[in-house]
Amino acid sequence: MLNGRDKELSKAYLDILNGYSKVKYIDKFLYIKHFGIFDEALIGENYEEVYAHAQHQGLPTEAERLQVLSEEGFWGKADERKIELNRVEIEELEKKLAKTIIKKQKEKILKNLSSARDQIDKSQLKRQEMLHDTCESFAQFKSMNYSVWLSFYIDEGLTEKAWDKEGFDSMDRADLNELIALYNLKMKEISISNLKKISISAVFSNYFYLSDSVSDFFGKRILDLTFFQTSLASYGRMFKNIQENNSDIPESVLNDPDALFDFAKSKNEGADVSSKLRDTEGAYSRVGATKEDMIDSGVSNSKAKDLHALSKEKGKALGWEDFAK
Repeated sequence: MLNGRDKELSKAYLDILNGYSKVKYIDKFLYIKHFGIFDEALIGENYEEVYAHAQHQGLPTEAERLQVLSEEGFWGKADERKIELNRVEIEELEKKLAKTIIKKQKEKILKNLSSARDQIDKSQLKRQEMLHDTCESFAQFKSMNYSVWLSFYIDEGLTEKAWDKEGFDSMDRADLNELIALYNLKMKEISISNLKKISISAVFSNYFYLSDSVSDFFGKRILDLTFFQTSLASYGRMFKNIQENNSDIPESVLNDPDALFDFAKSKNEGADVSSKLRDTEGAYSRVGATKEDMIDSGVSNSKAKDLHALSKEKGKALGWEDFAK
């Protein structure tokens, strides 16, 4: 029997294949359509129309509001610069994290990353609160509402909207908030983390690897694929390539997509990692590295196994339980 985590992955995978998520709303079921490129175009057009209307009505643009805030001393170039520096710091820490194999060093970097992200979140929240009632904020609000209307259907074929536009626009604010909460909850279930786990699971890869193309696998032309479907296919191809080109994948990273990616990246970045560990004290250092650190980095492959070997050892195909944290 599948445990809670396995059920979550299985449900998310089925939703991705279907191209929609099923939700209970009051006394009936509704279907939330997963967006693709054409839906995104419609949302973009709606945003531009609302923005132009707001500007015509005299609402200030974000740039105009920032100018006023700067003149009044509430928010200026120094504050904008602080956010930009936070972004640069986060990018640098993420690069350093990808190049680090020692657990203690990784933990320190992750702690600094968490702090930097908290700082930028606080700054962006303050900025957002000051930039209310602009063309951008109004268009974003209306665009979100339009996206919710565009996504809800009453049938699995996604042919009939749950509400006509006029009825939806007159909906009570509390009811609209409930729909937005339902939408966000279902989209959260198909997280990047879950997409990665699904992409290395046998229930996906066993079929995906047999398909001649992404279009063949999903039974759709490429342009009709949802963003979740294209993302899953991209991760599937990436991890397939990693497995085919690395015969020394450590067993300790097989059930962790991020660790698997970091392992492959560390082997391909610049000079060979093991050579750097032996010959230098540069970007990669083995000072303080444990045996597990060395194995994870690819320096020692005495216990390395690929997915096929692990499956053979287990005596059956790898399932959800082999990939869920």
